[in-house]
Amino acid sequence: MSDTIDKANDFAQQQLIYQIKQVTERNRGIARFHCEDCEKAIPEARRIAFPGCNRCVDCQSLGESTQKHFKKSRK
Repeated sequence: MSDTIDKANDFAQQQLIYQIKQVTERNRGIARFHCEDCEKAIPEARRIAFPGCNRCVDCQSLGESTQKHFKKSRK
């Protein structure tokens, strides 16, 4: 019985590692130097912190709050 549980735990751990790897590799795209919405320069610190970002902080925050509101209204 414990052998089955050990195998299940090993499988779950491998799945978790795989999923984390998929998310982190997906976000390693090339960051833009200017926001795709407002064309303001994206600070270097943001590009380093969020590889692959394509929006400035203000536009990203606005987009996320709009998306959050839209999801609530659809329920």
